[in-house]
Amino acid sequence: MRENIQARIKMDLMNNIVSFFGEKELHRTDDEFIKLCERIEGKEVTLTFCCGDAFETEDDNYWLPECCWEEIKAK
Repeated sequence: MRENIQARIKMDLMNNIVSFFGEKELHRTDDEFIKLCERIEGKEVTLTFCCGDAFETEDDNYWLPECCWEEIKAK
């Protein structure tokens, strides 16, 4: 079962990811991930949860840990 939420992606996304996963994951040299960061950093996006992991809906390829986003609560 998938669930969607609105979230704001934090600024400095790449450094948040590298801090979480470590340099060994090679995010800084992954061209696809770099493009994803450039596209969503600091923006409001829809996150889709699958098995408890959050994925940006247009990408659906890279898991984004909670240190990278904040849920936007409905008013």
